[in-house]
Amino acid sequence: MVAGVYEVQVRGCASTREALTWQEPVALLLCPEPEHQGPCEVPWTFTVRDVGAAVCLVVAIIASAEVAERIGDRVRALTGREVVLRRGDPAEFEVLVEQYRVERGELPG
Repeated sequence: MVAGVYEVQVRGCASTREALTWQEPVALLLCPEPEHQGPCEVPWTFTVRDVGAAVCLVVAIIASAEVAERIGDRVRALTGREVVLRRGDPAEFEVLVEQYRVERGELPG
């Protein structure tokens, strides 16, 4: 499995506040047991970004393309919103990439 940085963008939010309301439900989707031992199977973080006239919640993950697709589908089913999956720029998510490197001893592809 070659892991890379992906963005799962939850689109169509009217405001930053609305986008942020999805953080907790999506976090629980990605990590249903927050008090687990060791690193999450799929490292993740959030940010919010303006896309056109709307706002989107960006869930940055490090995963294989196949896993990223599955997560995108699960986020779409959870939110009922347009979800766009795209390859992310590791430079935009330096903390996430460093977390991955420390936890797994390697850099994502």
